[in-house]
Amino acid sequence: MRRPAPPAPHGTAPHRTAPHRTARHRIAPHRAPGGSAGGPPLRLLIATVVQEVRTAGDAPSLEAALVAWRARVTARGLAMLKAAALLSDYAGARAG
Repeated sequence: MRRPAPPAPHGTAPHRTAPHRTARHRIAPHRAPGGSAGGPPLRLLIATVVQEVRTAGDAPSLEAALVAWRARVTARGLAMLKAAALLSDYAGARAG
């Protein structure tokens, strides 16, 4: 576990003095697919989508594939939201 930074002495700058833009660029790779947080590289994700589009065939087949993909992504997102709510309830119950 990471220790919190010690408080800055009175009259000095806080421990983080990097401009917002610099901090954002330092954090962004962790959030990007294939960043240091893990996951496949972005080029692999793009290649997968391009391959799916090429193999879908005609427009109705592509539409069906996109509808199915959207349903899977929606179900995954809703499951993550439900898990977050359950975790929040659990953490709240343990805290007080």
